[in-house]
Amino acid sequence: MIDKQTVLDNLLEATAALEAAELEAVDAEVRLLRAKEALRRAEDQILMGGKIEGKNERTREAHLAELTGRELDEVAALRVNAVCAGAALRVLRERLATWRAVAELVAGR
Repeated sequence: MIDKQTVLDNLLEATAALEAAELEAVDAEVRLLRAKEALRRAEDQILMGGKIEGKNERTREAHLAELTGRELDEVAALRVNAVCAGAALRVLRERLATWRAVAELVAGR
């Protein structure tokens, strides 16, 4: 049988982990937004500089993607990071909910 102290310790640990995960998720989203803005600025600079070549729209899009490859890679990596941070946050919310349910059971509710 699980004792009240173990439940309390796990509740406190889950709460602290959730708080840290929330901060990480916000940070991941902010980094993603900054990377998207940097990509937009790079694209604007390239477009305004007349550096895009190509006879049709698809060719011009491909050339733009080639010229902004580093920024596109950064956005893609940060998008994955943000998704992972969100998933970790959901897992920790569930863990906290589970420990709350255990606490109610131990308390006899």
